Amino acid sequence: MNREKVDPARVAAAAERAGETVAAVRTEVALLLTELTSIEGLARGGAALALDGVAQQWRATQVQVEVALDDVARALADAVEALQTSQAAASPTHSR
Repeated sequence: MNREKVDPARVAAAAERAGETVAAVRTEVALLLTELTSIEGLARGGAALALDGVAQQWRATQVQVEVALDDVARALADAVEALQTSQAAASPTHSR
């Protein structure tokens, strides 16, 4: 079986970039709710009801997105940790 060596630094860098993307998505998701809430206060009548419905729907979506982002962040951290553990176990200083 062909086993390619995995570069832990590249994996860690990719995980860091993905983590930055996760943070950016969190910011944008929160910003959209802020915008919807500010627009809600400007509307009246049917428009206000429609915007309230959209804001409530987005709040529910935001919860789902946050859970998914937490899962992504946890998976990235676990992958980097597993790789580092594997690399440490395979290093000459750990062999008998």
